[in-house]
Amino acid sequence: MHAVGPYIADFYCAAEIDGAVHGEDRQIIHDEARDAYLARLGLRVMRVPAGDVLADPDEIADGIFRVALERMAGS
Repeated sequence: MHAVGPYIADFYCAAEIDGAVHGEDRQIIHDEARDAYLARLGLRVMRVPAGDVLADPDEIADGIFRVALERMAGS
């Protein structure tokens, strides 16, 4: 876990793995505010459902790697 301002990132890097709670209306509203705050800090949120990680971790890792490369190329 990593503190970013008033928020906690469970997994801090180019991506965060989301549990089922992130599909609930109340959590979606919270996540949108959190994502906007993080974007203002120059951070990008890449939502990755935990079920996708369990189903195909290699594909998810490749996707995170591709996003990291894109971010590096754009900086």
